[in-house]
Amino acid sequence: MKYREIEKSISKLWRLAFFIFILSFGVHSQIYAAEQDGKITLSFSDIPLREALSRIEKVSDYTFFYDEKNVNVNQKVSLDVKDVNMQSLMTALLKDTNLDFEISNRQIVLLSKRSSGSKTAKRHISGVVKDEKGETVIGASVVVEGTTTGTATDIDGKYALDVPVGAKLKITYVGYRPFSVEIEDQTIVDVTLEEDNKVLSEVVVTALGIKREKKMLGYSVQDIKADELN
Repeated sequence: MKYREIEKSISKLWRLAFFIFILSFGVHSQIYAAEQDGKITLSFSDIPLREALSRIEKVSDYTFFYDEKNVNVNQKVSLDVKDVNMQSLMTALLKDTNLDFEISNRQIVLLSKRSSGSKTAKRHISGVVKDEKGETVIGASVVVEGTTTGTATDIDGKYALDVPVGAKLKITYVGYRPFSVEIEDQTIVDVTLEEDNKVLSEVVVTALGIKREKKMLGYSVQDIKADELN
């Protein structure tokens, strides 16, 4: 008698496991199909924006970027869409907020509406700085031209900075030509720096008679022409 009960219990467990597997496979298939068609179906109510963005990332191949100083990710949002593209989804998600968005290369940047449409508006700019060989440049200076606002690239050559619309972003690094770009609608600015052959070829002779690249010296160097020396 006990053996039959055990056998029935095992049979029920197998049927339950098989049902869960089929259900899970069906859900993942629907998500995959939505991504393939570029359409998304999603529904939730009154949850923090941070959680909403996380859910959207899970059912799509988009990534969100925002500055928490300007974007309140704890505000509650709701969404109920079916078979829509990302543009329509984001419009529906942010309709009752003070936020706007921009989509570029599977990346979505959230912005404050209060600053949009104004020349004093700021864009959250991010990107990667590389050299001509494709190697990332560590410690490159990224500055809003004419100001002291700036940052430096990290170990992966990445940077992020709030830049006023209409201002110029200037990227510099020793041994490379300066690069500058005017900020308008873009949010991603990847940069490739070109070597400055004039700087790289300039050498000096130290007191010990050893040649060194001028840029590599840890002290100031004064140029003296031959006729002045005579």
